[in-house]
Amino acid sequence: MSNAPDNWSRRLARGLMNAVLLVYVLVCAIVVFVDRNITYFLSDYNIPLLPNLVLLAIFAIVALLVQRAAMRKRASDADKPVPACRTGRIPCAIATVALFCYQLTSFYYVGFLTGWDAGILRGASTLAVPISQTLPADSWYYLYFSSYPNNRLMLVLLRTQDRLRAALVPQVDTGVFYAEVSMALVSMSFYLFTRISAKLFGHGRFSLLADGIFLVLVGLSPWYMIPYSDTYGLFACTAMLYILACYRRSLPSAVVLGLLGAVAYNIKPTSVFVIISICVVWVLETCGTVAFRKVISGIGVMLIAFVISLATANIAIGRLGISWNEDARITASHFAMMGLNDKTDGAFLDDDVLFSMAQPNVEARKEVNKEVIRERLGAYGPLGLARHLVKKTLVCFNDGTFAWLVEGDFFHETVGVASDDSSNFFHSYIYPPANTSEEVPYRLFCSVEQTLWLVCLVGIPLGLLRPRRHHNSGEKEYDSFQPAWFVISYCVGAILLFLLAFEARARYLYLYSGYFVLLGMYGYQLASQRLALWRVEHLRRRATPRSRTER
Repeated sequence: MSNAPDNWSRRLARGLMNAVLLVYVLVCAIVVFVDRNITYFLSDYNIPLLPNLVLLAIFAIVALLVQRAAMRKRASDADKPVPACRTGRIPCAIATVALFCYQLTSFYYVGFLTGWDAGILRGASTLAVPISQTLPADSWYYLYFSSYPNNRLMLVLLRTQDRLRAALVPQVDTGVFYAEVSMALVSMSFYLFTRISAKLFGHGRFSLLADGIFLVLVGLSPWYMIPYSDTYGLFACTAMLYILACYRRSLPSAVVLGLLGAVAYNIKPTSVFVIISICVVWVLETCGTVAFRKVISGIGVMLIAFVISLATANIAIGRLGISWNEDARITASHFAMMGLNDKTDGAFLDDDVLFSMAQPNVEARKEVNKEVIRERLGAYGPLGLARHLVKKTLVCFNDGTFAWLVEGDFFHETVGVASDDSSNFFHSYIYPPANTSEEVPYRLFCSVEQTLWLVCLVGIPLGLLRPRRHHNSGEKEYDSFQPAWFVISYCVGAILLFLLAFEARARYLYLYSGYFVLLGMYGYQLASQRLALWRVEHLRRRATPRSRTER
């Protein structure tokens, strides 16, 4: 995008990105300053050892000290060649294997099988053959998959995995095998992330910093042992960004993006933000250039591949041989209604679910949902709605653990050899503290995750600090117009709007966690460049002798 003329479409692309960054100024202000000053749903879950403002202040002090030391070292070594800090494929592959081994070890000691929706999927995937008869015979399973059709492809994928397990490693428990696949997906996401960060930041400290934050915030977060749409969505969104950032725009890459995007959409509908953002960015990038027609062709190919992949997924679901009750389908209006409830500040509410399910068909459900939406908006009023949105923001964005432990029947069945040993290292941060003596290790884990999450959030608005290039300088402009940056920012903005408009869940941010890390580090890199330019100008003024009139 940096080679395209600076026309209205480029300015619009920058304007949309700046709008997202400005909105996150407000998000950061709410998370950092409101924090514990109001009570909101789940505010007593996953509490760090220190308030957000203190955690952020500690990080800021450390970051400034490191930056100052780096600038002094750079000044003292001005005549020496700068060694490249490379993050090559082999070191990253070794780190990925090490991460996967860590995850496997933790699961061996304190692994568990969870309940809620992930448990329903696991149970349904192991039903006796033929599933076309066994699943409809179970009224709960049949109602669940009829109500939530986005989990039907997950059911197909898990049953396929179960057949592979039975053929290759029959001695391994089904639930354990699912968890191992989930861990592999998170580990592979880490490797893809390292390639993306190396491409976008170059082989330097910001690439390493991004990799380190993703490793701890996502790779070591115990969500890796939950085989559900979150870990699958994480891999899909990271893989699509990898293709966009690391490969030239071409018809093959467009086909892969379309195929992968449709699968991701069937698993986690919010993954579609990536495909939508890519289409928007490609159009704005090339509008008014000779490449525009070629890009439109590429978008057409990507959308055709998307439709073909959707059709293939529907065929795979159809092979289950089940006639679903389409009248039980839960629609977007239900989640918009639930997002306005004041009992859980827009989070999951059983009463709303039962109310929607009690309706005889989809149309009736939409009508009553819309009626309740109008009632709740009227009851809130402008100020009440603003306060409600502040609480929803805290529910979604003020938990660096992505709401670990929050889902119902979370520890359904323990399978680790030391799952009951509270002195075990893994147990200390994966399981909730049973008493006061065990509280500090778990809260330390929450503090680390929260600090890293805050670092990413606060770094996002710093992306507004793009250094301005002097027109007469021969320096190469910083590649802030790399299409990937626009896609990342648009996706981060889209998921924010989605969470404010529909059901509030911090877990829904997990699949875009890598995007938040990258956009946060992007802001810090630009701020660092702006600081370096200011320092150069300051030193230049001090070195320039003043004229007599100035004296």
